[in-house]
Amino acid sequence: MAKWVDSIFKPARVLLVGSSKLWDSEGFYGRYLSNLSRNLGDKATVLDIEKVKEARVPKRIDLLILSIPERLLERTLKVLSSKALRCILIPGEFSPKAEEEIMAFARRRDVTVIGPRAAPGLFCARSKTSALTISTPPHGEGPMSVVCQDSSWGHEMLRISLRRRMSIGKFICAGRSSPNVLMDILEHLAGDQETGAICLQLSEIEGGRELLELLRRAAAAKPVIMLYTGAEDPIVSSAIKQIGAVAVKSAESLLVAGAFLPFMPRMSGNRVAVLTNAPEITEAIDTCLKRAGLAMVPPSPDTCNKILKRLAIGKSGALEIPQVSDGEALKRAVKDVVHDRGVDAVMIVLDPEMPPVIPENVFGSIEKNEKPVICAMIGRMETVVPKERGGIVFLGSVEEASEIAGAAFFLSRKPKVVGA
Repeated sequence: MAKWVDSIFKPARVLLVGSSKLWDSEGFYGRYLSNLSRNLGDKATVLDIEKVKEARVPKRIDLLILSIPERLLERTLKVLSSKALRCILIPGEFSPKAEEEIMAFARRRDVTVIGPRAAPGLFCARSKTSALTISTPPHGEGPMSVVCQDSSWGHEMLRISLRRRMSIGKFICAGRSSPNVLMDILEHLAGDQETGAICLQLSEIEGGRELLELLRRAAAAKPVIMLYTGAEDPIVSSAIKQIGAVAVKSAESLLVAGAFLPFMPRMSGNRVAVLTNAPEITEAIDTCLKRAGLAMVPPSPDTCNKILKRLAIGKSGALEIPQVSDGEALKRAVKDVVHDRGVDAVMIVLDPEMPPVIPENVFGSIEKNEKPVICAMIGRMETVVPKERGGIVFLGSVEEASEIAGAAFFLSRKPKVVGA
Protein backbone atom coordinates (compact mmCIF):
# COMPACT_ATOMS: atom_id res chain seq x y z
CA MET A 1 0.00 0.00 0.00
CA ALA A 2 1.41 3.40 -1.03
CA LYS A 3 2.28 5.45 2.03
CA TRP A 4 2.00 8.75 0.18
CA VAL A 5 -1.82 8.48 0.13
CA ASP A 6 -1.91 9.48 3.80
CA SER A 7 -0.63 12.86 2.60
CA ILE A 8 -4.02 13.49 0.98
CA PHE A 9 -6.39 12.40 3.71
CA LYS A 10 -4.33 12.88 6.89
CA PRO A 11 -1.50 15.31 6.17
CA ALA A 12 0.70 16.45 9.02
CA ARG A 13 1.84 19.55 7.14
CA VAL A 14 0.10 21.24 4.19
CA LEU A 15 1.57 24.05 2.12
CA LEU A 16 -0.60 26.07 -0.23
CA VAL A 17 1.52 28.05 -2.64
CA GLY A 18 -0.25 30.67 -4.71
CA SER A 19 -0.27 34.20 -6.00
CA SER A 20 -2.23 36.93 -4.24
CA LYS A 21 -2.69 38.68 -7.59
CA LEU A 22 -4.29 35.55 -9.03
CA TRP A 23 -6.38 34.90 -5.93
CA ASP A 24 -7.59 38.47 -5.67
CA SER A 25 -8.59 38.53 -9.32
CA GLU A 26 -10.60 35.31 -8.90
CA GLY A 27 -11.92 36.05 -5.41
CA PHE A 28 -10.40 32.93 -3.86
CA TYR A 29 -7.78 34.32 -1.50
CA GLY A 30 -10.00 34.94 1.54
CA ARG A 31 -11.68 31.57 1.15
CA TYR A 32 -8.35 29.74 0.93
CA LEU A 33 -7.22 31.32 4.17
CA SER A 34 -10.46 30.88 6.11
CA ASN A 35 -10.88 27.23 5.10
CA LEU A 36 -7.28 26.34 5.84
CA SER A 37 -7.38 28.09 9.19
CA ARG A 38 -10.68 26.49 10.18
CA ASN A 39 -9.91 22.93 9.13
CA LEU A 40 -6.19 22.40 9.51
CA GLY A 41 -5.11 24.97 12.07
CA ASP A 42 -1.35 25.09 12.51
CA LYS A 43 -0.90 22.13 10.14
CA ALA A 44 -1.42 24.44 7.17
CA THR A 45 0.71 27.25 5.76
CA VAL A 46 -0.42 29.64 3.04
CA LEU A 47 2.37 31.28 1.06
CA ASP A 48 2.10 34.06 -1.49
CA ILE A 49 4.85 33.28 -3.98
CA GLU A 50 4.80 36.91 -5.11
CA LYS A 51 6.26 37.87 -1.70
CA VAL A 52 7.54 34.68 -0.07
CA LYS A 53 11.04 34.21 1.26
CA GLU A 54 12.60 30.75 1.39
CA ALA A 55 13.01 30.91 5.18
CA ARG A 56 9.23 30.94 5.60
CA VAL A 57 8.73 27.62 3.85
CA PRO A 58 8.43 24.56 6.17
CA LYS A 59 11.26 22.07 5.83
CA ARG A 60 8.92 19.07 5.57
CA ILE A 61 5.69 19.16 3.54
CA ASP A 62 3.25 16.27 3.24
CA LEU A 63 0.91 17.90 0.75
CA LEU A 64 1.84 20.79 -1.52
CA ILE A 65 -1.04 22.55 -3.31
CA LEU A 66 0.36 24.36 -6.33
CA SER A 67 -2.07 27.12 -7.31
CA ILE A 68 0.09 29.59 -9.21
CA PRO A 69 0.29 31.27 -12.61
CA GLU A 70 2.76 29.62 -14.94
CA ARG A 71 5.08 32.65 -14.95
CA LEU A 72 5.92 31.92 -11.29
CA LEU A 73 6.64 28.21 -11.71
CA GLU A 74 10.42 28.52 -11.99
CA ARG A 75 10.63 30.69 -8.87
CA THR A 76 8.34 28.34 -6.93
CA LEU A 77 10.29 25.18 -7.77
CA LYS A 78 13.52 26.94 -6.82
CA VAL A 79 12.10 27.87 -3.40
CA LEU A 80 10.91 24.28 -2.88
CA SER A 81 14.06 22.56 -4.14
CA SER A 82 15.59 22.08 -0.68
CA LYS A 83 12.36 20.95 1.03
CA ALA A 84 11.20 17.42 1.82
CA LEU A 85 8.00 16.78 -0.16
CA ARG A 86 5.68 13.76 -0.33
CA CYS A 87 2.88 14.83 -2.66
CA ILE A 88 2.12 17.69 -5.07
CA LEU A 89 -1.49 18.44 -6.00
CA ILE A 90 -2.25 20.63 -9.03
CA PRO A 91 -5.81 22.05 -9.03
CA GLY A 92 -5.45 24.00 -12.28
CA GLU A 93 -3.72 23.42 -15.59
CA PHE A 94 -0.35 24.35 -17.09
CA SER A 95 1.07 24.19 -20.58
CA PRO A 96 2.51 20.78 -21.59
CA LYS A 97 6.03 22.20 -21.19
CA ALA A 98 5.33 23.45 -17.66
CA GLU A 99 3.62 20.18 -16.69
CA GLU A 100 6.67 18.23 -17.81
CA GLU A 101 8.87 20.56 -15.75
CA ILE A 102 6.78 19.78 -12.67
CA MET A 103 6.85 16.05 -13.39
CA ALA A 104 10.63 16.11 -13.85
CA PHE A 105 10.99 17.98 -10.53
CA ALA A 106 8.81 15.32 -8.87
CA ARG A 107 10.65 12.36 -10.41
CA ARG A 108 14.03 13.64 -9.21
CA ARG A 109 12.67 13.83 -5.68
CA ASP A 110 10.45 10.71 -5.74
CA VAL A 111 7.34 12.83 -5.17
CA THR A 112 3.82 11.84 -6.27
CA VAL A 113 1.86 14.29 -8.44
CA ILE A 114 -1.96 14.42 -8.37
CA GLY A 115 -3.51 16.30 -11.27
CA PRO A 116 -3.74 18.53 -13.17
CA ARG A 117 -7.42 19.37 -12.59
CA ALA A 118 -7.33 17.72 -9.17
CA ALA A 119 -8.89 18.82 -5.89
CA PRO A 120 -8.78 17.61 -2.28
CA GLY A 121 -11.69 17.78 0.10
CA LEU A 122 -9.74 18.53 3.25
CA PHE A 123 -9.81 22.31 2.81
CA CYS A 124 -13.57 22.51 2.72
CA ALA A 125 -14.54 20.47 5.76
CA ARG A 126 -17.53 21.90 7.60
CA SER A 127 -17.62 24.85 5.26
CA LYS A 128 -20.14 26.03 2.69
CA THR A 129 -17.64 28.21 0.89
CA SER A 130 -15.35 27.29 -1.96
CA ALA A 131 -11.74 26.31 -1.68
CA LEU A 132 -9.65 25.76 -4.76
CA THR A 133 -12.55 25.25 -7.19
CA ILE A 134 -15.16 23.34 -5.18
CA SER A 135 -17.52 23.38 -2.22
CA THR A 136 -17.71 20.33 -0.01
CA PRO A 137 -19.96 18.73 2.62
CA PRO A 138 -19.06 17.89 6.21
CA HIS A 139 -16.13 15.45 6.31
CA GLY A 140 -15.01 12.88 8.79
CA GLU A 141 -18.55 11.78 9.69
CA GLY A 142 -19.71 9.49 6.90
CA PRO A 143 -18.80 5.94 5.94
CA MET A 144 -18.31 6.60 2.24
CA SER A 145 -15.19 7.75 0.46
CA VAL A 146 -15.63 9.50 -2.88
CA VAL A 147 -13.07 9.39 -5.71
CA CYS A 148 -13.71 11.38 -8.90
CA GLN A 149 -11.82 11.42 -12.15
CA ASP A 150 -13.65 14.43 -13.58
CA SER A 151 -13.80 17.71 -11.65
CA SER A 152 -17.23 18.66 -13.03
CA TRP A 153 -18.71 15.47 -11.58
CA GLY A 154 -16.88 16.17 -8.33
CA HIS A 155 -18.55 19.60 -8.18
CA GLU A 156 -21.95 18.01 -8.75
CA MET A 157 -21.50 15.39 -6.04
CA LEU A 158 -20.39 17.94 -3.50
CA ARG A 159 -23.35 20.18 -4.27
CA ILE A 160 -25.69 17.21 -3.83
CA SER A 161 -24.07 16.22 -0.55
CA LEU A 162 -24.50 19.74 0.79
CA ARG A 163 -28.12 20.00 -0.33
CA ARG A 164 -29.05 16.63 1.12
CA ARG A 165 -26.70 16.84 4.10
CA MET A 166 -24.86 13.62 3.26
CA SER A 167 -21.66 12.99 5.16
CA ILE A 168 -18.55 12.07 3.21
CA GLY A 169 -15.60 10.62 5.08
CA LYS A 170 -12.93 11.18 2.43
CA PHE A 171 -13.00 12.98 -0.91
CA ILE A 172 -10.47 13.39 -3.71
CA CYS A 173 -10.78 14.48 -7.31
CA ALA A 174 -7.81 12.87 -9.06
CA GLY A 175 -8.20 14.88 -12.26
CA ARG A 176 -5.73 13.91 -14.97
CA SER A 177 -3.50 11.96 -12.61
CA SER A 178 -1.65 8.90 -13.89
CA PRO A 179 -3.43 5.51 -13.62
CA ASN A 180 -0.95 4.46 -10.93
CA VAL A 181 -1.93 7.40 -8.73
CA LEU A 182 -5.62 6.54 -9.02
CA MET A 183 -4.94 2.88 -8.23
CA ASP A 184 -2.84 3.80 -5.18
CA ILE A 185 -5.74 5.87 -3.84
CA LEU A 186 -8.26 3.07 -4.45
CA GLU A 187 -5.99 0.45 -2.89
CA HIS A 188 -5.63 2.65 0.20
CA LEU A 189 -9.42 3.05 0.53
CA ALA A 190 -10.00 -0.68 0.01
CA GLY A 191 -7.96 -1.38 3.14
CA ASP A 192 -9.12 1.68 5.07
CA GLN A 193 -11.20 0.71 8.12
CA GLU A 194 -12.86 4.13 8.19
CA THR A 195 -14.23 3.63 4.66
CA GLY A 196 -17.46 1.65 4.57
CA ALA A 197 -18.10 2.13 0.84
CA ILE A 198 -16.10 3.42 -2.12
CA CYS A 199 -17.98 5.74 -4.49
CA LEU A 200 -16.08 6.03 -7.76
CA GLN A 201 -16.71 8.19 -10.84
CA LEU A 202 -14.70 7.24 -13.93
CA SER A 203 -14.84 8.84 -17.35
CA GLU A 204 -12.38 6.31 -18.77
CA ILE A 205 -10.95 3.01 -17.59
CA GLU A 206 -7.23 3.72 -17.45
CA GLY A 207 -5.11 0.93 -16.05
CA GLY A 208 -7.19 -1.76 -17.77
CA ARG A 209 -7.15 -5.18 -16.19
CA GLU A 210 -4.96 -4.09 -13.29
CA LEU A 211 -7.50 -1.44 -12.24
CA LEU A 212 -10.42 -3.86 -12.61
CA GLU A 213 -8.61 -6.51 -10.57
CA LEU A 214 -7.97 -3.97 -7.82
CA LEU A 215 -11.66 -2.99 -7.80
CA ARG A 216 -12.65 -6.67 -7.76
CA ARG A 217 -10.63 -7.21 -4.57
CA ALA A 218 -12.07 -4.03 -3.03
CA ALA A 219 -15.64 -5.06 -3.89
CA ALA A 220 -15.10 -8.37 -2.09
CA ALA A 221 -14.39 -6.46 1.13
CA LYS A 222 -16.89 -3.55 0.99
CA PRO A 223 -19.48 -2.02 -1.35
CA VAL A 224 -17.93 -0.38 -4.43
CA ILE A 225 -20.37 1.86 -6.31
CA MET A 226 -19.36 3.05 -9.76
CA LEU A 227 -20.63 5.84 -11.98
CA TYR A 228 -19.12 5.44 -15.44
CA THR A 229 -19.53 8.67 -17.42
CA GLY A 230 -17.58 7.75 -20.54
CA ALA A 231 -19.02 6.69 -23.88
CA GLU A 232 -21.58 3.92 -23.50
CA ASP A 233 -19.80 0.61 -23.87
CA PRO A 234 -21.38 -2.80 -23.15
CA ILE A 235 -17.94 -4.24 -22.46
CA VAL A 236 -17.34 -1.70 -19.68
CA SER A 237 -20.84 -2.29 -18.25
CA SER A 238 -20.23 -6.04 -18.20
CA ALA A 239 -16.81 -5.60 -16.57
CA ILE A 240 -18.27 -3.43 -13.78
CA LYS A 241 -20.88 -6.09 -13.05
CA GLN A 242 -18.36 -8.93 -13.14
CA ILE A 243 -16.05 -7.34 -10.59
CA GLY A 244 -18.95 -7.09 -8.13
CA ALA A 245 -19.37 -3.30 -8.21
CA VAL A 246 -22.79 -1.64 -8.08
CA ALA A 247 -23.35 0.35 -11.29
CA VAL A 248 -25.38 3.57 -11.04
CA LYS A 249 -26.38 6.19 -13.59
CA SER A 250 -26.33 9.45 -11.63
CA ALA A 251 -24.27 11.29 -9.04
CA GLU A 252 -27.28 11.32 -6.71
CA SER A 253 -27.62 7.53 -6.90
CA LEU A 254 -23.89 7.13 -6.31
CA LEU A 255 -24.02 9.06 -3.05
CA VAL A 256 -27.27 7.52 -1.81
CA ALA A 257 -25.87 4.02 -2.33
CA GLY A 258 -22.61 4.99 -0.63
CA ALA A 259 -24.48 6.44 2.34
CA PHE A 260 -26.67 3.41 3.05
CA LEU A 261 -25.22 0.21 1.65
CA PRO A 262 -22.58 -0.11 4.40
CA PHE A 263 -25.39 -0.33 6.98
CA MET A 264 -28.24 -2.04 5.15
CA PRO A 265 -28.97 -5.70 5.74
CA ARG A 266 -28.54 -7.84 2.63
CA MET A 267 -31.48 -9.55 0.91
CA SER A 268 -31.80 -13.31 0.54
CA GLY A 269 -34.10 -12.81 -2.45
CA ASN A 270 -35.78 -10.13 -4.55
CA ARG A 271 -39.23 -10.16 -2.94
CA VAL A 272 -40.42 -6.76 -1.69
CA ALA A 273 -43.61 -6.10 0.27
CA VAL A 274 -45.04 -2.60 -0.19
CA LEU A 275 -47.06 -0.55 2.30
CA THR A 276 -48.53 2.67 0.93
CA ASN A 277 -51.14 5.36 1.52
CA ALA A 278 -51.31 5.97 -2.26
CA PRO A 279 -52.61 2.69 -3.70
CA GLU A 280 -53.34 4.32 -7.06
CA ILE A 281 -49.59 4.42 -7.82
CA THR A 282 -48.87 0.77 -7.01
CA GLU A 283 -48.47 0.04 -10.73
CA ALA A 284 -45.72 2.67 -10.91
CA ILE A 285 -44.10 1.22 -7.78
CA ASP A 286 -44.18 -2.24 -9.35
CA THR A 287 -42.52 -0.87 -12.51
CA CYS A 288 -39.72 0.75 -10.50
CA LEU A 289 -39.09 -2.44 -8.56
CA LYS A 290 -38.98 -4.56 -11.72
CA ARG A 291 -36.50 -2.13 -13.28
CA ALA A 292 -34.27 -2.73 -10.26
CA GLY A 293 -34.56 -6.51 -10.63
CA LEU A 294 -37.08 -6.83 -7.76
CA ALA A 295 -40.62 -8.16 -7.46
CA MET A 296 -43.50 -6.70 -5.47
CA VAL A 297 -45.16 -9.48 -3.50
CA PRO A 298 -47.93 -9.62 -0.90
CA PRO A 299 -47.06 -11.05 2.52
CA SER A 300 -47.98 -14.66 3.26
CA PRO A 301 -51.61 -15.50 4.15
CA ASP A 302 -50.59 -15.99 7.79
CA THR A 303 -49.05 -12.52 7.93
CA CYS A 304 -52.06 -11.02 6.16
CA ASN A 305 -54.38 -12.64 8.71
CA LYS A 306 -52.39 -11.03 11.51
CA ILE A 307 -52.63 -7.55 10.08
CA LEU A 308 -55.92 -7.70 8.13
CA LYS A 309 -57.81 -5.91 10.87
CA ARG A 310 -55.28 -3.08 10.80
CA LEU A 311 -54.40 -2.77 7.09
CA ALA A 312 -56.34 -3.62 3.91
CA ILE A 313 -54.77 -5.69 1.12
CA GLY A 314 -55.00 -3.88 -2.22
CA LYS A 315 -55.70 -5.60 -5.53
CA SER A 316 -52.12 -5.03 -6.67
CA GLY A 317 -50.65 -6.85 -3.71
CA ALA A 318 -49.60 -3.71 -1.82
CA LEU A 319 -50.75 -3.14 1.73
CA GLU A 320 -52.94 -0.04 1.87
CA ILE A 321 -52.35 2.08 4.96
CA PRO A 322 -55.61 3.32 6.50
CA GLN A 323 -56.04 6.42 8.63
CA VAL A 324 -53.62 5.97 11.53
CA SER A 325 -53.88 8.09 14.66
CA ASP A 326 -51.10 6.79 16.88
CA GLY A 327 -49.07 4.79 14.41
CA GLU A 328 -49.28 1.57 16.40
CA ALA A 329 -51.07 -0.32 13.63
CA LEU A 330 -48.42 0.58 11.09
CA LYS A 331 -45.61 -0.20 13.48
CA ARG A 332 -46.99 -3.67 14.24
CA ALA A 333 -47.69 -4.30 10.57
CA VAL A 334 -44.13 -3.45 9.54
CA LYS A 335 -42.75 -5.80 12.21
CA ASP A 336 -45.08 -8.59 11.07
CA VAL A 337 -44.04 -8.16 7.43
CA VAL A 338 -40.32 -8.00 8.30
CA HIS A 339 -40.64 -11.36 10.06
CA ASP A 340 -42.47 -12.91 7.08
CA ARG A 341 -40.21 -15.58 5.55
CA GLY A 342 -41.69 -14.93 2.12
CA VAL A 343 -40.54 -11.31 2.11
CA ASP A 344 -36.94 -10.15 1.63
CA ALA A 345 -37.44 -6.38 2.08
CA VAL A 346 -40.16 -3.90 3.01
CA MET A 347 -40.88 -0.63 1.21
CA ILE A 348 -43.11 2.04 2.74
CA VAL A 349 -44.30 4.55 0.13
CA LEU A 350 -45.93 7.69 1.52
CA ASP A 351 -47.55 10.58 -0.29
CA PRO A 352 -47.27 13.49 2.18
CA GLU A 353 -50.14 15.27 0.40
CA MET A 354 -52.58 12.47 1.18
CA PRO A 355 -54.01 11.04 4.39
CA PRO A 356 -53.08 9.37 6.57
CA VAL A 357 -50.39 11.48 8.15
CA ILE A 358 -47.99 8.99 9.68
CA PRO A 359 -46.71 10.13 13.08
CA GLU A 360 -42.98 10.82 13.06
CA ASN A 361 -42.39 8.68 16.14
CA VAL A 362 -43.62 5.55 14.33
CA PHE A 363 -40.36 5.10 12.53
CA GLY A 364 -38.19 6.05 15.45
CA SER A 365 -39.80 3.31 17.52
CA ILE A 366 -39.20 0.49 15.04
CA GLU A 367 -36.17 -1.50 16.09
CA LYS A 368 -33.20 -2.33 13.90
CA ASN A 369 -34.38 -4.82 11.33
CA GLU A 370 -32.80 -7.97 9.93
CA LYS A 371 -34.13 -7.03 6.47
CA PRO A 372 -34.02 -3.74 4.56
CA VAL A 373 -36.91 -1.41 5.40
CA ILE A 374 -37.03 1.61 3.11
CA CYS A 375 -39.38 4.58 3.25
CA ALA A 376 -39.95 6.67 0.11
CA MET A 377 -41.57 10.08 0.43
CA ILE A 378 -43.19 10.92 -2.91
CA GLY A 379 -42.29 14.33 -4.29
CA ARG A 380 -39.87 15.15 -1.50
CA MET A 381 -36.56 14.46 -3.27
CA GLU A 382 -35.21 17.92 -2.52
CA THR A 383 -36.26 18.12 1.12
CA VAL A 384 -36.11 14.61 2.58
CA VAL A 385 -32.67 14.08 4.04
CA PRO A 386 -31.25 10.58 3.55
CA LYS A 387 -30.73 9.07 6.95
CA GLU A 388 -31.43 5.97 8.96
CA ARG A 389 -33.80 6.06 11.92
CA GLY A 390 -34.92 3.06 13.87
CA GLY A 391 -33.63 0.71 11.19
CA ILE A 392 -35.55 2.47 8.39
CA VAL A 393 -33.81 4.15 5.47
CA PHE A 394 -35.53 7.40 4.38
CA LEU A 395 -35.27 8.40 0.74
CA GLY A 396 -36.86 10.93 -1.56
CA SER A 397 -38.62 8.90 -4.28
CA VAL A 398 -39.87 5.46 -5.26
CA GLU A 399 -37.20 5.30 -7.98
CA GLU A 400 -34.44 6.00 -5.49
CA ALA A 401 -35.83 3.53 -2.95
CA SER A 402 -36.11 0.81 -5.59
CA GLU A 403 -32.58 1.43 -6.80
CA ILE A 404 -31.04 1.16 -3.32
CA ALA A 405 -33.04 -2.03 -2.64
CA GLY A 406 -31.85 -3.43 -5.96
CA ALA A 407 -28.25 -2.63 -5.02
CA ALA A 408 -28.66 -4.45 -1.69
CA PHE A 409 -30.03 -7.46 -3.59
CA PHE A 410 -27.14 -7.35 -6.08
CA LEU A 411 -24.57 -7.32 -3.28
CA SER A 412 -26.31 -10.26 -1.64
CA ARG A 413 -26.12 -12.49 -4.68
CA LYS A 414 -22.85 -11.47 -6.32
CA PRO A 415 -20.53 -14.44 -6.78
CA LYS A 416 -17.81 -15.19 -4.28
CA VAL A 417 -14.49 -13.76 -5.40
CA VAL A 418 -11.59 -16.20 -5.41
CA GLY A 419 -8.38 -14.80 -3.98
CA ALA A 420 -9.96 -11.72 -2.46
